[in-house]
Amino acid sequence: MKRINFKVLIITVVVCLLPMILGILTYNRLPDEIAIHFGYNNSPNNFASKNFAVFGIPMVLAFIQLICCILNDISNNQKENQSITLIIKWIIPIIGLIVYSSIILYALGNKINMQILACMIVGIVMIILGMFFPKSNKKEEEKLNKYLKYIFIIFGLFWIISAFLDEIISAILLIGMILLAIGIFIYQFIVLKKSKNF
Repeated sequence: MKRINFKVLIITVVVCLLPMILGILTYNRLPDEIAIHFGYNNSPNNFASKNFAVFGIPMVLAFIQLICCILNDISNNQKENQSITLIIKWIIPIIGLIVYSSIILYALGNKINMQILACMIVGIVMIILGMFFPKSNKKEEEKLNKYLKYIFIIFGLFWIISAFLDEIISAILLIGMILLAIGIFIYQFIVLKKSKNF
């Protein structure tokens, strides 16, 4: 039976629930409906009840984190990938902490640009994942991983930069980079497949 890292599991689940303290402390000052999703122009386009926003979101994140940690530990048997495994386990708690706090602060009347925040979070996560992208002992697979590593880092930098660009320009650049990434991935996949056949 594969071992579950209960220490990391418990700590990360607690971190998912920790922002609830902010919601409880400011509960009486919060509106009955709280914006939980925002459009490109930073205008809210989806709302949730105060109870769900304050209590439901952290509990849902904690449950997802619990499942992800257990599944990750059960399926993970590569000791050399512990760094990326630990990073992945902390993605949900850290993003949840930042996003939840931002939602509560926005509901209290603070001016927070959710578009910039979202782009920054996605960009930083992609850069970190790219920097710790797992290595392979096989030459062709390592070559593919190297390309994917650079794609993650470049995409991460793009997301950070796009937070301060015009929405249309950001969308055009994003589509172009996605197509480029798909093209590179398909090319490397074909090369990898050919190398295995011969």
